[in-house]
Amino acid sequence: MWVRKQLQPSAAADGVLCSVLAVNPWTPGAGHREKSGIYLSPENAIEWAAKRLVGASSSLDIVAVLLTAPTLETFTRELSVFHEVFPLPEVGAIWRRATTAVSLEISKMQIPARASGFPSPMPLSVASLRGASAAAALLNSVQGGRREPGG
Repeated sequence: MWVRKQLQPSAAADGVLCSVLAVNPWTPGAGHREKSGIYLSPENAIEWAAKRLVGASSSLDIVAVLLTAPTLETFTRELSVFHEVFPLPEVGAIWRRATTAVSLEISKMQIPARASGFPSPMPLSVASLRGASAAAALLNSVQGGRREPGG
């Protein structure tokens, strides 16, 4: 059973080297994608991490931290709090990915405003008008001075 704990680093932790292996719902091969979103179960996260640690030294000390939430919005809030305590770049990257996913879920349900069929009004360009008149005169002279009906 998972239990909430409060962690406090000791003074002896100064100078300790560590590697961070972060797995999240967007990690290729770890998350499970469905129509309603992407998910990562604790079992899949542990399985993915174990595969990554296969060739590692046997004298490793490993600390695993699991953050869970019932919704993506709640997960984003929990990540934000966790990132304040552990400002790791990997946690920040996961938080940015989660907040982007939340905003995408909202924006994909919004209907964009209808665009008018006309382009935005612009001031009349005299040079363009002269060019169009010159082209029409040239076309008229090439056609032998004939005028099209209605033109």
